[in-house]
Amino acid sequence: MLSATERGVAGFTDVKRVQIPFVWEFADPEAYARALASTGPAFEAMQAVGEVSFLQAAMELARERVREGLPLRAPIAVVGYLARKPG
Repeated sequence: MLSATERGVAGFTDVKRVQIPFVWEFADPEAYARALASTGPAFEAMQAVGEVSFLQAAMELARERVREGLPLRAPIAVVGYLARKPG
């Protein structure tokens, strides 16, 4: 959350932090691993452990969460801010 100083410098008032429910759904663990690999944080992880190791670990993790007849789901913590700028 923005500090009082940051809000003042930016000129915002009535700042409100909101959580936005969001879920990724995938057909299978391979699709999950490919989507995860396309994110910025995954790029850094792949630099550290290698792309093959990253993809294998992501698929193994996803396989543990597969439930027959249900899509593979990955909840995402999305946060937004609402504010007003006076004038």
